[in-house]
Amino acid sequence: YFMSGMSSDPTTFFTYFFICQMLVWASIGFFLMISAVCPTVDLANLIAPVIFVIFFLVTGFFLTDDAIPDWIRWTKYISFTKYAWWSFMINQAGGQMVSALGPDGNEVARV
Repeated sequence: YFMSGMSSDPTTFFTYFFICQMLVWASIGFFLMISAVCPTVDLANLIAPVIFVIFFLVTGFFLTDDAIPDWIRWTKYISFTKYAWWSFMINQAGGQMVSALGPDGNEVARV
């Protein structure tokens, strides 16, 4: 955390730590749910990574909302990784004017 140049404020650090812990608990709960729903280990090993990759793709780190197909865009609302990612961004850059530009020079994110 500190070696990457993030805020050295204790409140920001412990908020980051809390968000990480909540993400771990949400991930554990997600995989426990998958294991409870699937009748076999093979099926759970097939389904869980596919759903998790979809969650990562709709988080906003890899793809913008416009780049996500309409038929799968709704998954961003149930993706716990999205909420953790944006919580990290707000925790680190909240109150600052930070923007990210895409490869075409258009703004893709602003915190």
